[in-house]
Amino acid sequence: MMHVDKKWLAQLLFESGVRAEPHWQDSHLDTLNMPLLYQGFVKLCKLLLSNNPISTKQTQLNDYFVALFNHLDCNSRTIEPIFLVPNALYQVAHYLNEHSLDDTSISSISEHFGFSTSYLVRAFKRHFNMTPHAYRLNRRIQLGQQALKKGQAIASIAYDSGFSDQAHFQRVFKQRVAATPEQYRRSLPL
Repeated sequence: MMHVDKKWLAQLLFESGVRAEPHWQDSHLDTLNMPLLYQGFVKLCKLLLSNNPISTKQTQLNDYFVALFNHLDCNSRTIEPIFLVPNALYQVAHYLNEHSLDDTSISSISEHFGFSTSYLVRAFKRHFNMTPHAYRLNRRIQLGQQALKKGQAIASIAYDSGFSDQAHFQRVFKQRVAATPEQYRRSLPL
């Protein structure tokens, strides 16, 4: 996983002619299963951690992101439309955002919105590239990140973010952010 400054990336994509605007625009395609791009990413990471000159690293970094977003933007135009009920799925996503701290079962949420549980999970995953449960966990992690930025204690963040204990929070946080909460906090600008 690599964390990249969106302003820097937006400017790079604009200057390279990949994007028409110099501000960040989300890509429609957010999940890739392409061994070549992955291998390029691994190679880039090894280069960035090497003793090569900064100019070489900068060139390779720029080249990789330009190629990646050329691919993302080109393929996002050709994605087949998903024939689901997007408004209802966005309502479920909004509900999960607003009630992320609740432990309401996915089957209860499905029933509330008039879906069978299996249909909701499949449709949600196809539309958002994650299950409703994963979506709710991501929201809890986002709340945890906001609390870490405010300097709150990790144990209280775990509880306030809806996790059963600090160990569960740390495990899920590390899976999604590729750093422990303490490492994340230390990486924040002062």
